[in-house]
Amino acid sequence: MSFALVKNPENIVNKSSTDSGAGRLFIFSYVAAALMLLVAPFPGSAGLRGGFLLLSAIALLIGFIRRRRTADIKSPRLPSLLCVSAALLWIGGVATFSAFGPDPHTSLNAWRGDVLAPTLACCVFYALTTTRQDLLKFNLTLLIGLVVLSAMLVNDPFRPEDPTHTALYGGVGRATMWFTTLAPLLPLAWLAPPRWRTVARVACGMAFVALLVGTWYSGNRAAWLSYAAMLLTGSAAAILTAKRKNISWRAMLLVVPLLALLGAGFYASSSYRASVHTGNQETPIEFLLKDNRGGIWHTAREMIDEKPWAGHGYDLDRVGDDFTKRLQDTRLQGSIRHAHNVLLDYAIQMGIFAAAILAILFAALFYEFWRLAASTKNQRDQFARIAAICGVALITGVLMRNMVDDFFSRHMVLIFGAILGMLLGLANRRREPH
Repeated sequence: MSFALVKNPENIVNKSSTDSGAGRLFIFSYVAAALMLLVAPFPGSAGLRGGFLLLSAIALLIGFIRRRRTADIKSPRLPSLLCVSAALLWIGGVATFSAFGPDPHTSLNAWRGDVLAPTLACCVFYALTTTRQDLLKFNLTLLIGLVVLSAMLVNDPFRPEDPTHTALYGGVGRATMWFTTLAPLLPLAWLAPPRWRTVARVACGMAFVALLVGTWYSGNRAAWLSYAAMLLTGSAAAILTAKRKNISWRAMLLVVPLLALLGAGFYASSSYRASVHTGNQETPIEFLLKDNRGGIWHTAREMIDEKPWAGHGYDLDRVGDDFTKRLQDTRLQGSIRHAHNVLLDYAIQMGIFAAAILAILFAALFYEFWRLAASTKNQRDQFARIAAICGVALITGVLMRNMVDDFFSRHMVLIFGAILGMLLGLANRRREPH
């Protein structure tokens, strides 16, 4: 897909001639992309989110083709060669392992949803998000889904005493993965265009409260740790990539109380789980040290050792059936069907090369955002620089969240691709006065 820009400093998508056919197509693409974000948080919306994404991409592509006939086009500004190469390696690598695996039809179908769809989402939102106003539109749409999802958690909170309970929102793990992915947008939401700043900051405050309330009622410990990791990594990127005059020490002072708040959330979640599972017989630290992931990861290593290069098959039910039967803790059999670590799951399904490819992708994305944060151009454009710092936090949070579980699939990886595209677009292609 071509993401060419006109030589006029205004973004081609936002060009004022909305009465033209291309202009109407761009508006349609925005609307379809926003509708995809609106329905994406909820399980069972696969058809809708896929349809809206495809419509947005088609309208965007046709609009660019039509605009090329009448506009003076210059070369597109794409992410670095390293970033693009890592993405292509991921797409091609998973496709290859799927095509030559034990069940190509099932695996390739999963590849389409878990790899191609988020890649397309990244491209679409990379093209559509180049100004603060673009981001504001999408943030307001995401806020609706976030508030509804948090309200669902308040109405039907996590029930550790009932592991068979199925919530309408798909489980606390998926919900907190969604929260983790949205969290890096908060600083940018605060820095909205002056005309919309009051509305945007009210929405930002609502999103912050919704994230905290939803995470609290999820009882999830890993989410608090992921938030803390994002905060620390983002702060480090802000300091280490900045010239002295670009460091806002007032903003840095907010890190300490925020870390204290996140630490309190983690401790409260750990205390709640310990009280439910042990009847207050163990402290939160004792309960944490007895976490069952050690046994789960041991089983994962056994399966990897059996087929270290080819794997057991990508996204196959029988792999999950085999995994859960091997667990030494019989209480986990039936309920735990994967390794609770995205890299281990990739290695089980497609071998250690596939796990290495995924690690390379995350490393390349992290480096890309860090490079953009430190670039000379973005040292003069603080909003683009903050977008790059938020990108560093996004990669950190999503990777950490998936080191103790695996939600790098379906609508969770789709929203990751969309927000990745937004942040890359703002950090690399911002087209408005600074």
